[in-house]
Amino acid sequence: MATGFDSADVSKMRHGLSLARDLLEAQLHAIGKPAADQPYAAWLLRAEELDGRMPEDSAVEAGLEVLKGVFLELDRAARGVTRLLDDAQLKSGEAAKRAPDVERILDDLRPRLGDKGLEKLHAIMAQPDPRAEEDRLSPALVLATELLVDAAARQVAALHIIPAAQTALVSHRVAGKLRPFMELPLSAMNSITAKLKIVGWLDISNKKVPQDGTIRPEREGCAGLPLARVRTLPTVWGECICVQFATPEPSWRPLSALGFGADDLQRYETLLRSGGLILHAGLGGSGRRTAVLSALKAVADKGGKAYGALAFTAAYDVPGVSLTIASGGEDMLSYGALLRSFGLRDPDAVGFDSLERQDTFEQALKQAAKGTLVLASLHVPDAVSALRRIFDMGVSADLVRVALKGVCAHRLVRRLCPDCKQPYDPTKEEAAALGAPKEVKLHRAAGCGKCRHTGYRGVVPVLEVLSVDAALRSCLERETTDEEWRKLAVAAGMTPWRETLKGRVLNGSTSLAEALSRGL
Repeated sequence: MATGFDSADVSKMRHGLSLARDLLEAQLHAIGKPAADQPYAAWLLRAEELDGRMPEDSAVEAGLEVLKGVFLELDRAARGVTRLLDDAQLKSGEAAKRAPDVERILDDLRPRLGDKGLEKLHAIMAQPDPRAEEDRLSPALVLATELLVDAAARQVAALHIIPAAQTALVSHRVAGKLRPFMELPLSAMNSITAKLKIVGWLDISNKKVPQDGTIRPEREGCAGLPLARVRTLPTVWGECICVQFATPEPSWRPLSALGFGADDLQRYETLLRSGGLILHAGLGGSGRRTAVLSALKAVADKGGKAYGALAFTAAYDVPGVSLTIASGGEDMLSYGALLRSFGLRDPDAVGFDSLERQDTFEQALKQAAKGTLVLASLHVPDAVSALRRIFDMGVSADLVRVALKGVCAHRLVRRLCPDCKQPYDPTKEEAAALGAPKEVKLHRAAGCGKCRHTGYRGVVPVLEVLSVDAALRSCLERETTDEEWRKLAVAAGMTPWRETLKGRVLNGSTSLAEALSRGL
């Protein structure tokens, strides 16, 4: 427990929340624009929820982690609104009068509830620019580097910097969700963007086209930085920056660790035993690429020759599998050219992280029809949608019926933090939605230091495996409806992903709220 923290501090936090809510309302009114247009208007809706999460004065110790989470959100909003007040030169009025009171409360509680890493970043940002005679870097350049190092230390998946009309918002992607982290003044964005483009080996002079690069620690000027992919996108207010960090986990896993149920694992392993096309369906970040690499590794472990073509291989190393970087263009490293090259080497299995073009997809089907195991991914939400996508590309139905073996669809939902999740009795409606008895226990998110006050830590895979049997194969044609395909797939043994997701809720892996947000 934080030293010297007591019920009086809980009262201060409640007072701070009330003042901050009033401050926001006054500030939005002073600027004179609709609340919906303001970057902090959403916090007004959040403030009431935060107040409801505050612990009772007699339960300070039990609610300390909740207090920390509330404090960090309040601190972020207060800092941002104070900056907006300064930028708008609103030195008088209700908003300006209340700001010092909120700051005083936050300064008092910060040593016990604050985030040291975040405080370091704010301290850098507050430093003045160097004078001509000083031999030091601009604070903005130092901040750009520290943002990368700090985000990597927090083990976030990605860092996003999005400029807007009055400020730039820094967010972290944690377990598939973007969480606001801090605001940056627009005056610092040019320097921060230039620094990130330099370490990512991008063209700093070109601000009008999207760019894609890589931060590699072994390069000059990148020592101490994490391995990451950097993307930029020009917008009205400046360039958006997305830094996607290389995962420290292996790029492949044993098939048994991918999240299959016992029956689905057996069916998937059966699909891998012979040639044909196996599609991995899912949206971005759902685990399709990991599954393709894991399947190639399983083939290689049995003595087979396995080749793979990926768009980005900086963090991928699969023993026994020959991986190549695909360019995505029309040159000798395009997916189509690599597929032809792999085919000349008598492979047992080939894998691709994307096959979205009709000509390349037809090539893959022809290679699969020859007896080669072809693994590929499609950007669609579920297994039946993958079948529809095939025919939308205009591929021959006869070729599909000959070559397609199955589809594995992937989704990821956030895993409840095992250290702070809270059991509760569901309502009659909640139990009915899950098809469970009223006596069942469900779990909800709470929040603690280990999960960064989100209530979730890590992800849980939700898979469905569609096997193409004789009945389904005979109906693989454009005129068949999605519902007919789904019924035939279920009859062939497919467990729909929604049923699997219900099971994840019932066994306490995730919450009902998370499942509903993912389409349950």
